[in-house]
Amino acid sequence: MIRRLASLVLLVVAVVTLTGCMTPEKRARLEKLKQEWQKIPTYPDFKQVDYDEHVKDYSALISCFYDSSSYANVKDFYTKELLSRGWSLDKNEGWFTEAEGPVTFRKDNYEFVLSSYSFGNPPFLIDLEWSE
Repeated sequence: MIRRLASLVLLVVAVVTLTGCMTPEKRARLEKLKQEWQKIPTYPDFKQVDYDEHVKDYSALISCFYDSSSYANVKDFYTKELLSRGWSLDKNEGWFTEAEGPVTFRKDNYEFVLSSYSFGNPPFLIDLEWSE
């Protein structure tokens, strides 16, 4: 009897914890991110190899892609596409050079970040976040 009660308590705690992470506001943000993601073109020949929906401390969609194209070509593609769709280019600053560093675009409450990792496989990461 005590074992069943303990199991039931653990189950209730787990359900409350998991449902508490996905508030209606976070769920709505995630849905808006998915809708915005559908409007953004995918670089030709990109092969998506990983996808994650992050909703704990911030809302984001994160995808990893593989392609043999240069980072410069991918950045040029997204710069042209996103600027023509009303996004603005954000000035990234940091230890990296402009050629190898991430590129960030903003539109309304959205932040689109493209990164490349020459040591990684897959080499391209796209992060679409809800930004306040």
